[in-house]
Amino acid sequence: MHYKELHEQEINKNKEPWTQFFIEKKLTKKTMNKTMYKLTDKNMTTFGGTKWELNQWKETSGEGGLCRNGWLHCYSDPLLAIFFNSMHANITHPRLFEVEVDGKEKLDYGLKFGYSRMRLVKEIEVPKLTKEQAIKFGLLCALEVYKDYEFAEWAKKILNGESGAKYPLTGSFSAPYYSAPIVRQAHNSAWAVVSQAHNSAWAIVTAIANNNDALIIIGVLSAAQVRELDLVKLVKLAVENGDMGNGNNR
Repeated sequence: MHYKELHEQEINKNKEPWTQFFIEKKLTKKTMNKTMYKLTDKNMTTFGGTKWELNQWKETSGEGGLCRNGWLHCYSDPLLAIFFNSMHANITHPRLFEVEVDGKEKLDYGLKFGYSRMRLVKEIEVPKLTKEQAIKFGLLCALEVYKDYEFAEWAKKILNGESGAKYPLTGSFSAPYYSAPIVRQAHNSAWAVVSQAHNSAWAIVTAIANNNDALIIIGVLSAAQVRELDLVKLVKLAVENGDMGNGNNR
């Protein structure tokens, strides 16, 4: 089935606003207990005023769209929680918890996960993600799906620190919550798989050129829609090798 037809089919099934920006991978299954990661605000509260306490199980129906109250949300890695925070919960000064999950599971291309049962196990340190590391993560994701030779050579030079950098790499990664209309335009521009791959690369290039952190997220999101990516592996690679030859990690 053509990607556009699949997208339209999903929109008709589920009228959530979020599906205008990305399509949930409609996979719901029973899962065994495992460890994931969740953000809360400073008062241990999440969307809809949900109040959390350590070691207290919460349970939902496990039905409906992932962004509805039928699911409890979390991430597969602390770094991904911070990277996608501004697009999802947009929590200012978040707290991070290791959580145990059980029950039904719903996936969203690896960006975030939904479970029908969850409890906070312990609070852990919130990792720091620099702009340099976020750019590298975006480039690594784009390279997984977009095979244009010129783009690949350009990206590898940046990753290897071979390019005379005229783009800002200093400071913390901070993507405003859909800060610019271009973010929506970029992600709604095309539905064909090849266009999504191109969109991923375009978003990262534009993010670097315009110092727009939000577009880095769009680049990763677009790449994840083309095919399943090991986002945990890629983000850890980006952080472990965050210095791209243009100064130190900050």
